[in-house]
Amino acid sequence: MNCFCECEFREACEGGGDKVFVTNKSSVFVANGRTGEILQRILVENDEEAAGPLAVDGDDLYVVTKTGGVYVYSMSGLVIKRRFGDCEAFQRGSGIVVGRDDVYVADGEQNRLVVFQKETGHFDRVLLGGGCAFVCHPTSIALYKNRFLIVAEMCNSRIQVLDITQKKDRLILVLDGFLNVSSVVVNPTNGVVYASLYSLRQIRKFQLLVNEEDESLVCHVQARTRQLDCSPRSLFLSCGDTKLGIVTNTRLCFLDMF
Repeated sequence: MNCFCECEFREACEGGGDKVFVTNKSSVFVANGRTGEILQRILVENDEEAAGPLAVDGDDLYVVTKTGGVYVYSMSGLVIKRRFGDCEAFQRGSGIVVGRDDVYVADGEQNRLVVFQKETGHFDRVLLGGGCAFVCHPTSIALYKNRFLIVAEMCNSRIQVLDITQKKDRLILVLDGFLNVSSVVVNPTNGVVYASLYSLRQIRKFQLLVNEEDESLVCHVQARTRQLDCSPRSLFLSCGDTKLGIVTNTRLCFLDMF
């Protein structure tokens, strides 16, 4: 496992080439993913602080702030293009993923997922709202084939998969036994899902198998677990989806896919 940087990290995502975006609760840093050199620091406007969750979509960098807003930066110039969401929509963003038409934000404080329209930023709907029986402290979300939304629940120690086709939001799979799951990512080429188990210092993976005829989810395959020497806070895909990025409280590491 190759590691670099000593800092109080929260989350990270790849920005193309050797560029990696990293949050440390208050700011967003642009780092070289191969050398670890910090290239630039991005401050959110209006004295807001980055909450941790961030995502890249095309030339856009989405950053969730502590007060509930989402800032969208242009990666080419790192300037703010627009802002949407507020504390009424979600109180503490704990994960974000960008789809073809919508932006999904995990609201860890209110135990739900909130959906915004991608182009306008307008509030669209709530997913899995209704109490901890439906979703309890969602810590991370991922999207596969722009259809299957993968939700990590720390307090319920499980992962849920929803079919969001045409906004029908149908629950199709629940996987238990993921103690203190803190993050999930999915490889877009093969449907392999990696989940970080914070207290166990593990990364566990399974695979989503999709019927090619109608793109329906047919089953999952439980696979390997990798033991680490540190507690993985969050995960991201790197180097053209050939490396697994691991964020701990003090380190940013890169691991070969397993």
